Amino acid sequence: MELLVDVIGYKAFKGAINGSAIDNGELYAVVSLDDSYNRIDEDGLNWKAGCTVESWKIRSADLVMKLSSLPAPSVKNPIACRLYVKRISNGRESREVITDIEPLQVNAKTGELKSVPVKEKVAA
Repeated sequence: MELLVDVIGYKAFKGAINGSAIDNGELYAVVSLDDSYNRIDEDGLNWKAGCTVESWKIRSADLVMKLSSLPAPSVKNPIACRLYVKRISNGRESREVITDIEPLQVNAKTGELKSVPVKEKVAA
């Protein structure tokens, strides 16, 4: 499965803490709030508008580091990305895992998406 997101932040860690090896990362992306159930009636109010930030956990710091050669993202300057997502389960619970990240450039005139070449950086 593929998802298009606007990344406004990320972090990565590869190393050891108390002898345990850790290699992971996290992306922070803008997500629209679900306004499909907005209502104001005699029973009360339920209203959502705008956006929020969603975090995506990533199993490899190296995947996150693909973004580090680009200008740092922010709310005013997000990095458009295609996330490749796989749904996995342990038999009782399921979750989504990011298997790859592809930074994109958006053509302002046409809206066309094009891959951005990145300099691969491997987390130490």
